[in-house]
Amino acid sequence: DFDEVLQLIELKDENDQLITMSVDGQLSAILADKAALYNILQNIVNNSKKYAGKADNELIVTIELSEDEANSYILISDNGVGVAEEHISEIFKLYNRAGKKDDKGRGLGLFMVKKLVEQHNGKIEYISSYDKGAQFKITFPKNESVDDD
Repeated sequence: DFDEVLQLIELKDENDQLITMSVDGQLSAILADKAALYNILQNIVNNSKKYAGKADNELIVTIELSEDEANSYILISDNGVGVAEEHISEIFKLYNRAGKKDDKGRGLGLFMVKKLVEQHNGKIEYISSYDKGAQFKITFPKNESVDDD
């Protein structure tokens, strides 16, 4: 049940300020490991919090849910700074931090997210542009078992 996973997502930043999250759409149950799905979503939300770049504006995370006969789709967007175009091809690589030089991460998060999505026979892609926020599209096939590797 996807709604149960959404209720677990931590929506406060390191300064204890609330982040607005809106969810639009609905999914039938996703055939996925609940802990893995939680880790996928929380990691993307954590990246939104870490790299928001919005000193004066509230961080808004939007999750759009949709499905067709073959797949379930999760589109996660934020109003942060996004990823510079020259770094997009590298964001899912191990230890990559999209050109960031600060100490807010180790470069494991999106690598782990991609692996978890792939273990569920799904795919993840970054589909946004710099200064328009980050946007990730996750596709999970319906009626397929989770890989055991």
